[in-house]
Amino acid sequence: MPLNFYLKLADYSGGYRYLKWFEKNFPDDGCYPDFLFEVMVILFKCNHLEAAGQKAREVFYSNGYLLDHFLGKGIVPLDKYENGFSESPAYCQIFSYSGDQVELFDLKDWLLQLLETQKFRKFSAEIIDIWQALKLENDVRKRGFLNRKASKIVRSL
Repeated sequence: MPLNFYLKLADYSGGYRYLKWFEKNFPDDGCYPDFLFEVMVILFKCNHLEAAGQKAREVFYSNGYLLDHFLGKGIVPLDKYENGFSESPAYCQIFSYSGDQVELFDLKDWLLQLLETQKFRKFSAEIIDIWQALKLENDVRKRGFLNRKASKIVRSL
């Protein structure tokens, strides 16, 4: 919630200080897709582009539809495993950010370029393959392996 206020005030350096405090005090907090998106915005606005790119991958991993929704692209539901509402296309209906917001035009341009890179395309294809395999897999050990593989892919980039 606090990041939303920093973004409304365009206080990106204050938001960045908050992020440092948050990471120090809650290092294992996975967060919701909208919070991860706000972190990405703060990192981008503070010119931490590599970290913002990593966070964009985390946003995609947390909800594979959110970035396309932000960019105004149509959402095409994927035949994949979704672990609850926050990973579904319906979550985008409660998402409050849009690439049409004037203060986010620069982010939209950067994000469009990022999503077209070979690195992001490879990453998203691998994650989607894992999500699709998870939908069909019932063996607990194999599901655990797939989840660990996906987490490793996200952390390795």
